[in-house]
Amino acid sequence: MAAPICRLLRKHGVDLVHTNDGRIHAVWALPTRLAGARQVWHHRGDPDAFGINLLAPLAASHIVTVSRFSRPRKPIVGVGQKLSVVYSPFDRPTATGRTRARAMLVETLGCAAETRFLAYFGLLIDRKRPIGFVEAVAALIRRYPDLPVMGLLFGVPGMETPQLDQMVMQRAEELNIGKHIRLMGFRHPIEPWMQAVDVLLVTAVREPFGRTLIEAMFLGTPVVATDDGGNREAIENGVTGFLVPPDRPECFVEPVYSMLTNAELRSRITAAASDRAFATYGVETHVGELTAIYQRLVRPRGYLRDKMEQEPFMS
Repeated sequence: MAAPICRLLRKHGVDLVHTNDGRIHAVWALPTRLAGARQVWHHRGDPDAFGINLLAPLAASHIVTVSRFSRPRKPIVGVGQKLSVVYSPFDRPTATGRTRARAMLVETLGCAAETRFLAYFGLLIDRKRPIGFVEAVAALIRRYPDLPVMGLLFGVPGMETPQLDQMVMQRAEELNIGKHIRLMGFRHPIEPWMQAVDVLLVTAVREPFGRTLIEAMFLGTPVVATDDGGNREAIENGVTGFLVPPDRPECFVEPVYSMLTNAELRSRITAAASDRAFATYGVETHVGELTAIYQRLVRPRGYLRDKMEQEPFMS
């Protein structure tokens, strides 16, 4: 495999290869090096992953991670100046309008118009803690029983735990809130549904850099997330959302309640979050940061070649 790829790179004069996936990283690392090209290793996963700690520090010309949290935790050799954090890009979402989106959701569920909607968006996998979401909704209902609340889980089970949706509903029944929990499945486009809900709860742990909370910030939906992983880089506590201790569902209660009942606070938080999202997570910003890395990596080779052409060696 390495030899054909190496020949291909040399044939086309490729100076730089940008890889984005675990297997692709490994497949292209050796032939890229043998061809004399540079490799940008773009890591979007766990900081303890094998490749980012053992292979990337040795093989890659530069490492890009999607958050500070995702940086290799124990690299086999120091990565120093060959590592950059570049946050993921987001297209500006198409807003439906909160009133219209909410009416659609109320009609879909057949519930009372005054119902307050708390939402989970993402795969139903253990690391994202969908059962923790149910427990957070239950904690809110226990403390404020007169508040009409419904918890909505948008997503389907991942392959690692295909029965997690059943486990979610089982836990809801155990907590006597079965009628307050709905499995919404996969929905596309997601923007109207995200704009329709009152608060997004991000219960995940070790999230490299969650997309749903950034999408919610764009759309003006307030976020309460775990103070863990990349969440703390996306949310400034008390300014663009709220952060709570991970795996403590009861800690979601007061921030969520504040977002549901304090209109002034909600308006301030969502405005700041939207401003931050548009200023930080646009495609143009992402492209500019990656382009600057590319230019630093290829400039020395191009510079020397141009220099030799302009000032040929004279014997």
